[in-house]
Amino acid sequence: MLRLLHSLAPARVGGLEEVVRRLGGGLAGRGHEVHVVASVTDPEHPFMDLMRDTGVRLHPIVGSGKGYLGERRAFRDLLREVDPHVVHTHGYRSDVLHGGVAKGAGTPVVTTVHGFTGGGLKNRIYESIQVRRFRTLDRVVAVSDPLARLLAKRGVPPGRLQVIRNAWEGGDFLPRGEACAALGLEPGAFNVGWVGRMGPEKGGDVFLAALTALTDREVTGVMIGD
Repeated sequence: MLRLLHSLAPARVGGLEEVVRRLGGGLAGRGHEVHVVASVTDPEHPFMDLMRDTGVRLHPIVGSGKGYLGERRAFRDLLREVDPHVVHTHGYRSDVLHGGVAKGAGTPVVTTVHGFTGGGLKNRIYESIQVRRFRTLDRVVAVSDPLARLLAKRGVPPGRLQVIRNAWEGGDFLPRGEACAALGLEPGAFNVGWVGRMGPEKGGDVFLAALTALTDREVTGVMIGD
């Protein structure tokens, strides 16, 4: 049995949060002792409900968004208490703050890189600091081949890179007719869907360009996201 500590600063909802839920719950279901530390500013953060009944032990670190020193101390104390075999970080805040503490304590550190959002100067500075941290970690997991190539280009040692695509455990879905009715679509039409956060890094423009290439049939495109 392994004792594992996952670390993240969760958003209200998102792919990274869902990956941690499924990965943590899956590992706990295999008999491992799984802990998840979540850096939040609200003790009633939705991530607490998301992790309920997954079999993991949740440790919220509640503080202000810029309370970096206090958060590092809290994580260091938790690291001593849990004494994990491996720390697994997710996202730039956890990579930089928690990954550095764990490496300093001699604990092996793995990170999963969920992608980059780009954006303004502040985001690019954060990403630069995050990539420098990647170069010091024991393993860097990329969720796609293009992301792994980008990380190698940005200086992450290839011997530490591993591609592990996000898993999906399935779930309950609406029958096609009900789904079309809910979206106001003709059930017999050729409908193509795109679901995601509507940021430039998600490739909505690629979806729209692909629709224009379908010149041999009438097609309805549907985009769903925030």
